Amino acid sequence: MQQRTLGHDSEMGLSQGGEIVSALDVFNEEVFEDEHGRYFADNMNCEIAINPVSTLADFHKKTEGLLNHIRDRGLTPVMEQVIRYPERCMKHPLSMVSGCDPDFSAYFQEKNLAPDFTQLDSVRSCGGHMHASLDGASPYWYARWMDALVALPLLKFEQNTGRRELYGKAGCLREKPYGGEYRTLSNVWVEDPARREFVWEMTNKAAELAKTTDPATIDEWWDIPTAIDTHDLDLAQKCIDRLHIFGGTQL
Repeated sequence: MQQRTLGHDSEMGLSQGGEIVSALDVFNEEVFEDEHGRYFADNMNCEIAINPVSTLADFHKKTEGLLNHIRDRGLTPVMEQVIRYPERCMKHPLSMVSGCDPDFSAYFQEKNLAPDFTQLDSVRSCGGHMHASLDGASPYWYARWMDALVALPLLKFEQNTGRRELYGKAGCLREKPYGGEYRTLSNVWVEDPARREFVWEMTNKAAELAKTTDPATIDEWWDIPTAIDTHDLDLAQKCIDRLHIFGGTQL
């Protein structure tokens, strides 16, 4: 069995001198890359993408390395789930262009609708997407277990901003040659070491559980996406209480 590797790509706003700025205006289309990974403009957001790692220490190191590169440029990462950019940020010709490939629902295995920037005006949402090598496990069950073990406990740290009306609903997934990219999480965990460790541990558990799972494994499975998509903290807690037998935990 190959050693599992994890990575993430995460979006954030940027501020400079206390004012929100567009990553397009700062980086344009340039991609900055080193041993930690890459950072660049993803529409008006800044995106960091770490290189895949097999240890928690490297997960921390590469994430902090990229965040520090941004800080060293006099920029402050803004870890909000939804950012409304000032009108001055909308002047860049790429500010209304999406380069995103489609993603899919792990529950229906159907393509999700991509966000329409022409309808969003200056609002952009920020995700914290987890990539996992799955060693033959189902990427769709990986995404379901990520909902159960990761998204539910992190829900209490998120603001109910309506982000998931834009994108990132429960079970949001892209299949990858190495496994899966889980796209439901926001960026609420990226800058906090304790939350990063929690995401690391539970992602490994989700990838392992995805090898053997069938639809009867969890009673009332459909409560989980309902809790995530509606930001129902009471229902989320009930789901978490059921999941302790699988190693699910609260942060």
